Amino acid sequence: MAQVEQATGAGPGGRWTKLASLGLFMEALAPILFILAALIWGLDTDGVMFFIIPAVVGLVAAFLVRRFGTWAKIFGLVAAVAIGFLLFWTA
Repeated sequence: MAQVEQATGAGPGGRWTKLASLGLFMEALAPILFILAALIWGLDTDGVMFFIIPAVVGLVAAFLVRRFGTWAKIFGLVAAVAIGFLLFWTA
């Protein structure tokens, strides 16, 4: 039985849990890249908190999804949609 779990890639957390946490991690990196771009090009950094909050929420959600069960995946889904809406606002 252990060989079947190892061969399919379904271990602790499962394949889709790892993919979800990777997606949340990448979504958390987007506001961090906005902040870095603003600092590199010398732009006004008054709205930095607008980008720090989704970055922190994304990192926390990625950790929770990777570590805990179904409730964390629901939180991760809500966090991903909220971060998407917040970043869409900047377009």
